[in-house]
Amino acid sequence: MEELSRIVETDFFAKPMPVGGSLTDFVESLPKILAAKKLVEFAKIVAEAKRNSKAIIVMYGGHVIKTGLGPLLIDWMKRGIITAIGTHGAGVIHDTEIALFGRTSEDVAEGLADGSFGMSRD
Repeated sequence: MEELSRIVETDFFAKPMPVGGSLTDFVESLPKILAAKKLVEFAKIVAEAKRNSKAIIVMYGGHVIKTGLGPLLIDWMKRGIITAIGTHGAGVIHDTEIALFGRTSEDVAEGLADGSFGMSRD
């Protein structure tokens, strides 16, 4: 193993958060690898942009809404963190279904199998 190249080391692993810890403690506790590392880097970029009064524009797809992250986008808009948002058709469809019916996202495999994917009877 000593001669083999590896990108993950135990030094990068998540650390337990102290009891009563802050958001900063949480961020610092995250692993320093892969998606967690990218999330922390992204958060730092957004914070720096905000400090420098830069526009923060979020472009997102339908998965952001259908996985339940819409309330965070709304909160960030209310707090003035996000300057503008944009999405495409799937984002609009999921957002509309959530707003009107409180649920969204059909079973794609089932809908493709029976020919009902993307269809509804109104």
